[in-house]
Amino acid sequence: MRRGRGAGWFWNMPLNGKIAVIFLGGISIPFFVISILVFQGIYRNAMESENQMLNRNLENVVSGVEGMLMDYEMTAEGVYDYEEFLKSAAAAEEPQAEQLNRDSSVNLMLSNIRRSREFMAGASFVFPDGSIVSQVSGYGRYEETVRETEGQMEELLAQMEGRVPGEVWQASVVGQKDANGRAAYFSGRRIIRNIYNRNQLVGIVILHISTLALDHLAVLDQEEDQGLLVILDGSNHLLWSNGDAEPVLALLSEYAQREGGKQELPGHRGQLEEYGNHYYICQESAYSGWRFIHMVPRGEVERQANMFLLFLALILCLIICFSVLCMALVHRFIVYPVRKLIVVMDEVDDLEKIHMQLPVGRKDEIGLLYGTYNRLNQRISGLVLQLTETLRQDKEKEIRLLHSQLNPHFIYNTLESISWIAYEKQLPEVSRVVAGLSEILKYSIKFSDAYVTFGNELEMLENYISIQRFRFEDRFLAVYDIDETLLNYKTVKFMFQPFVENALIHGFKQKEKDCRVTIRLYDQGEDIAAEIEDNGCGMEEVMVEQALSRYTKGIGIGNLNRSLQLRFGERYQIQIDSRPGRGTRIRLRIPKIP
Repeated sequence: MRRGRGAGWFWNMPLNGKIAVIFLGGISIPFFVISILVFQGIYRNAMESENQMLNRNLENVVSGVEGMLMDYEMTAEGVYDYEEFLKSAAAAEEPQAEQLNRDSSVNLMLSNIRRSREFMAGASFVFPDGSIVSQVSGYGRYEETVRETEGQMEELLAQMEGRVPGEVWQASVVGQKDANGRAAYFSGRRIIRNIYNRNQLVGIVILHISTLALDHLAVLDQEEDQGLLVILDGSNHLLWSNGDAEPVLALLSEYAQREGGKQELPGHRGQLEEYGNHYYICQESAYSGWRFIHMVPRGEVERQANMFLLFLALILCLIICFSVLCMALVHRFIVYPVRKLIVVMDEVDDLEKIHMQLPVGRKDEIGLLYGTYNRLNQRISGLVLQLTETLRQDKEKEIRLLHSQLNPHFIYNTLESISWIAYEKQLPEVSRVVAGLSEILKYSIKFSDAYVTFGNELEMLENYISIQRFRFEDRFLAVYDIDETLLNYKTVKFMFQPFVENALIHGFKQKEKDCRVTIRLYDQGEDIAAEIEDNGCGMEEVMVEQALSRYTKGIGIGNLNRSLQLRFGERYQIQIDSRPGRGTRIRLRIPKIP
């Protein structure tokens, strides 16, 4: 299987690096990615859950405050319980404070209404002509109450005339404020019409209620530890808060500047919104027009998500520690033994350390690898010993050959003497044969190396052919087609002689005349090609295979073929082209050796 080019860096990386990449890419990164996706889902669910909880709590606050305001509104409707006041107003052409309050009946009515509910700072009745009758309690001051009512007179008259819709409930902007900037009281208005005189407009009753009523409201008391809760009237005047309302007021100011004075907030529909390090949610009361804003620190809202994030970080640290531990164990039980094997294998070249064995004390793959190496090492050690013994024997043979050179020299001298006697006795054929045999013997002794030049080889071949002519009584003809530029290149000794001998002994066995042996030598690029061709009887294909076999008996063509392959390579083989009755052609090829 082919590896892509882009993966080469991984395959060339050390084993420790591969293991780190596998742990990092196969465990840590996928876990980190999955954890991020899970965290995003949990964070989104946590925020939705927190939004629903805060929204539900704020709805409870709105409902509780609206219920309290409705109770105070029912108190204002207590005016209808004073029949004498309504009948007096019906008798008057135009209800006025001076006319209806001559006997302090209006003061008494307002005093009773004020005392009917706790935290009432005062009660006022405004007649259509703008005259006012007011009653205050210990929760308020008369001057502030009157000044607040007079400041709203234009709006009150417009409301009585029906020209503008009136705000039922609003915060006081005249009275003193507490340490948190909250209004001292808030007021609610209700138009009174005479049920005894065709719903004649009598005036507006105004209740001034201390913000202590909100402090003692149970639903607001429960929200005291749930963040900052702020109540604003319809004009965004601060009515009540359970702490410093500065963050909410800053939010209103910033949003109004950004939106060109727009009074609404992005969270007015009950959706959780971000502001700095806080989240806030806002709802508006359809009954009173008040706005309820709940602002909580970011950490409180994200507490659940942060706990999961902490748990995730802990799990990630444990996975990293587990990965480091696994890599350490892999290094201890896999990487280190493999490196130890590499070190021992690198020392195989050192014959003194070739006998070194690895301890096999485990039965896993590493133990099997160690055992295989030990067996291979023993085999190599045995082969080295065998090779050493072979070299020693070859040296002994070479020494024996040097000692035996005396006998060839003695035979050579004897042949020289026989050749001289044959020449003296006028036997030239015998003299030539003996001289040729002497040259062949001299060639064998002189060129002890395995390589000779083509010139030397062909000269030896001519001597051999001259001897064979004497033997076969000139029945064959030797033809030479030689490129003389190749004579100085080297070749192996006795390269031509076996093939010529094979042609004379076997090829011409059944032929008495016209026998011809052709020896060719020509250039073939980087190689030199040689051919020995005869016109003898040829050979069967089975005989060709036997001749090339290294185990054949005879002149050793197979041995020569094997020798050429071992010396020069597999492509330098002997080729035999032979057919029965058509002769034989031998092709050889060897590289150019200067």
